[in-house]
Amino acid sequence: MKGYESIRDKLHDEQNRCESLDKAQLMKHAFALRTEVHRAREAKGLNPILLYVYAEPAFWPRTGESINPQLISAHQEEIEAFAKDVAGDEVKFLHCTYQNLLASWRWSESPDIRTHAETMLDCFSL
Repeated sequence: MKGYESIRDKLHDEQNRCESLDKAQLMKHAFALRTEVHRAREAKGLNPILLYVYAEPAFWPRTGESINPQLISAHQEEIEAFAKDVAGDEVKFLHCTYQNLLASWRWSESPDIRTHAETMLDCFSL
């Protein structure tokens, strides 16, 4: 957990920076997952994974105002840097967009999951 600990220790220094990735929240989830795997009998031997799923809309839903593509790029860069910093730690960090997650569900063996994915993709025009 050295990568997560290093990020945690730097959080106070970075507090005043405007970032789109909530590292503190990700840290809480990562340490909770690790704790659960070590505490719960039914979780013994499991490898914890923290999956960060996020949206990349072209506009804000309430206002219809376009989202600056530079903000999306900055968010992606923060995610990649976070992933690099925690690579190899006990809690594996994975990330994907909702669009990619739903698209992957199209290939599920379950017809219900495939139907759900299609419905969600159609509903949100993804």
